[in-house]
Amino acid sequence: MDPSKIDASLLDPSQAEILQALLGTSTSTEQTTSTTNTLEHIQSRVNDITKPLESKIDMFADSMHRIEQYRQVAERVADKILASGAERLEERDQERTEKTGGQTDSMDVLRALSRAAKKTSKDRPR
Repeated sequence: MDPSKIDASLLDPSQAEILQALLGTSTSTEQTTSTTNTLEHIQSRVNDITKPLESKIDMFADSMHRIEQYRQVAERVADKILASGAERLEERDQERTEKTGGQTDSMDVLRALSRAAKKTSKDRPR
């Protein structure tokens, strides 16, 4: 369909302005001024909306970067704590093994069985 065959009188005034702007056949300076004012208003409105958005997006990106840095530091600290805990447990096991001469103490066996029994009773549905 040829856009020049569209009857502008059937359109809303704003749609008629857009059609006239697209066709480039404005018949009066009043329509041209109105279209220019509308475009300037739209441009002004878009500028007003985007100005605060830029700073908000920058703040968001900065916050995300800070959160990522915090997560990395927390992960390193947790790794160090877990490593030192594991090292301390290994030392304790080695001390216990040296103390008992490599044999398992009967109390250790009873403790392990007691823990297993408690865990099994907690996991069992009632």
